[in-house]
Formats: sequence, structure tokens, C-alpha cells
Amino acid sequence: MKYARCLLLGVLPSMLLAVEADPLTDPFGLGGRLAPLPVIERPADADTDTDDTDDRVSTGQFWFGKRVVVDTWDIVSSPFDWSGKEWAIAGAAVGATVATGLFVDRHFQDESQESRSPDKDRWSGAWGQLGTLYSIGVLGAAGTYGWLADDERGVNVLVDGLEASVINSVILTPVLKYTVGRSRPNKTGQDSDVFAPFGGETSFPSGHTSQAFTVASVLAFSFDDQPVVGGLAFALATGVGMSRINDDMHYASDVVAGAILGTWIGYEVVHYNRRRRGEEVERSRRITDAKVDLIFDGDRKGLSFTWHW
Repeated sequence: MKYARCLLLGVLPSMLLAVEADPLTDPFGLGGRLAPLPVIERPADADTDTDDTDDRVSTGQFWFGKRVVVDTWDIVSSPFDWSGKEWAIAGAAVGATVATGLFVDRHFQDESQESRSPDKDRWSGAWGQLGTLYSIGVLGAAGTYGWLADDERGVNVLVDGLEASVINSVILTPVLKYTVGRSRPNKTGQDSDVFAPFGGETSFPSGHTSQAFTVASVLAFSFDDQPVVGGLAFALATGVGMSRINDDMHYASDVVAGAILGTWIGYEVVHYNRRRRGEEVERSRRITDAKVDLIFDGDRKGLSFTWHW
């Protein structure tokens, strides 16, 4: 996962610059060298004694690196707090992935390779870049819009998307890839049911797809009053998944798993950060999308991601 390593190199310097940085006014630890991000204040009469509030959220003093660690753990451990409805949704997602692997993978892969053409490959290669660091441009556009239009949502998409993308592309997706150890379809002689855990194979889940859906979910949730934003974001993310199948890099079930993973990560990060900002968060869970942005400030560089559900 070359793009994950690039992302890590871009983000780590910002994560290590200042432990005392305020994540709301200086989320990248740049010592105030960037214009302060808008802070969403909790109304004075807001009821803070709710089931959705915990001690971790109420402090609001988390520098970016600590947020990544804390929220990664919360995402991984969240199934212990799921309701029956959420377990049903998770079961349906797992069932869809397994069913795709059993009944769709091989046939779909054969059909996609038989229909390949030079023109289709060119379009597919370009589209697939939306699942790499090119997604940073999407987050950057959202952040720039928020800054220029004084729209807090755009800036929040940038910040949330950066965190979600790091959790997805640097931590959870690579761990799953090497743990599952599924062979890619373009390896000669390998069938769709070849798995070698910790053997170096990295087909499952699709990293390009999970990143695209992470960004898409952050966008969709942040602009949930504008359904066209979420619809377009998820349509583009789906195109990334299809391009990976066309390029013979992934099976359909790899793409389904990547889409589910990215959407889940995107929602959770937006959910956590909305609570930190004091925004009202519905108990019901919805799907999210994400965005990424580049930060250049003298000799300091970093990435910023945002997501919504």
C-alpha cells in the first residue's frame, strides 16, 4: 500500500509537533501558523447529561495524534456497545461480503476481464486514482470552500476526513490485509478462495475502495441536508471499486468489504468529533463519507481528511 506509506510520512510530522496543541484551533500542531478553525460552541443551556456524552468527549483537549489512537480503539471496540439493530446491520454486511465471495467473485472477475479494452483500462486507471492520495484534493476543496465561505461544515470535513483517512489507510486496512492474506486475482494459478494469513498477500479488503468510501461517507454525513453531495460522493467511490475489479487487482468481495469498512470508519469519526464540538448527535447511526486535504506551511507539510454519514 504505497499510498498509505506516503500518507503516514505526510501526517506523522504534524502529529508529533506539539502535544499541547488545541485540536479545534490548531489541529495539526503548527503553533498557530494556520488561521484558527471555527469552533462550534455548546449552547449554555444545552443538556450535557445524556447517554451520548462521556468523559473523553467532554474535555475537548485532544491533539490530533491522540485523537487517532483513541478513536481507532473506540472503533475497534464499538461492537461491544452495539444495539440489536446495529448487530443486525453488521450481520447483513458480513453476509453480503461472504455471499459475494461465494457466488459472485469468480464469475464477475471472468466477465470483467473478457470485456477489457485499452480505452476502458485508461478510464479505469484514472478513476482508480480517486482512491489514492488524489482524494486529498477532494478534502482540500471542501476545506477551502469552508474557509472562503465561512461554512464550518467544510472545515470540519477537512479535519474529520484527515483523521478518518489515517485510521483507514495507515492502520485498519493494512492490518486486515496482512491478517487475511488473500491472493490477488492477477496472480496466475490463484483462485478466489486462496488465503494465506500473514503471508504477505494483500487483496482483502480493497484499500483504494475503503479510502474512497471513507472520504465519501465524511462528505455525505457533513452535508446530510444536501443529499446530492452524498449521492455523488458514493457514486464516485463505487466507480473506484469497479476500476479495481477491471484492473484485475481485486475480487468483488474485496471491494464490498472495502466499501463497508470505509463507510463505517467515516461515520464513527464524524460521530465522535461532532460530540467533541458540542453538536447534537442522533443516537441512530447513519452512513458517512470522507475527504482529504494538503497543508503547506513553510517547511511543514501534512494531510487533512474529512468524512460524513
